[in-house]
Amino acid sequence: MSQERSGYLTGLTVEQVRAYEVGREIITADRLATIVKALTVEIDTLVRNVLRDVDLLQFLVFYPRLSNSTKASVQRLCADLAKPPERGRD
Repeated sequence: MSQERSGYLTGLTVEQVRAYEVGREIITADRLATIVKALTVEIDTLVRNVLRDVDLLQFLVFYPRLSNSTKASVQRLCADLAKPPERGRD
């Protein structure tokens, strides 16, 4: 299913769908329930890959417990680590 179709069915913009797909935005439980209902799929269909990644599951458990300033630091760190390496550097 295309991002356009997913957005249409769920009332989201294509950019919102894309942001959720790549993990750029955190999806709330309410929004996830709306999406599951609109797409007529089971929730595990949408989160199957997440449930298989033990490291990610641990992160998802601990992240909400962090202070807002620590969350901001973690987000900056993840963004820096996810950047492709500069040419000529290892």
